[in-house]
Amino acid sequence: EISCSLVGSEMCIRDSLKPLQGLSYSTLDPATRRRFSGTQIVAHVIEPQTPDEVKYDIFNRVNTGGTPLSPQEIRHCMSKERSRKLLEALVENPNFDLATGFAFWEQGADGLPIRNNRRMSDREMALRFCAFRNFSIEGYGQAVSLDSYLLEYTRRLDSHESSGEEYADLVSIFNRAMRNSHEVLGALAFRRYQYNSSRRGPINRAIFESQALALADYTLEQLRPFQDQILLRFLELFNDPTYDNAVKSGTGDVLKIHRRLEMPRKLLEDIVK
Repeated sequence: EISCSLVGSEMCIRDSLKPLQGLSYSTLDPATRRRFSGTQIVAHVIEPQTPDEVKYDIFNRVNTGGTPLSPQEIRHCMSKERSRKLLEALVENPNFDLATGFAFWEQGADGLPIRNNRRMSDREMALRFCAFRNFSIEGYGQAVSLDSYLLEYTRRLDSHESSGEEYADLVSIFNRAMRNSHEVLGALAFRRYQYNSSRRGPINRAIFESQALALADYTLEQLRPFQDQILLRFLELFNDPTYDNAVKSGTGDVLKIHRRLEMPRKLLEDIVK
């Protein structure tokens, strides 16, 4: 039987083989059978004990045909069911739709939807939220890059190092962060704000983790009395070159990650007492 997930990523063949989904070789028309019979299949065999970083590098190097996969698509291909199910549960949370504007996009709001994005932008945002939840400069310094750090965290989610209780906590914290972000920041959540601009910018992944992780530390009841003040102070952060640079370019730099995570947290500590 032909399946649209025969290779590591469904994205690779979804469009070309979707009409054949569920068929068997014997039921194909003669012309299609000849094409399958005359097609050379190239297989790269990677031993199970190969380090994940090496697997990622190999996958990235051979990822040259058709539409190149995004880093998150590659991580998805290499991951196991545990991490996939967690990320799927996070991005299908209704509060994630509200916070990212997906719930209003179908009614004509500007921009493209984040959830169900074919490049897996939604899952990368959820993964970064989880991976940076307990961020430390020392821990991040052991990774060679942001992609390597996220790959290692994905491996940890798939291993027995993470428990079911930890998964439940991540789901709960993510839900609280999304609800708080929507209620407090509204349509400006996760977007780089510029004064005197009448247009909303696109959702920024670095701003997403910066704002969402800061707001995740409080209940909505704690934040609601200071809602207007928090929104104003969050927007004013973009006037600070240190913060603005940390979310605008070179976002994988360890010091920039530290700054964009700590600055809104410190701001909230000063407001919510």
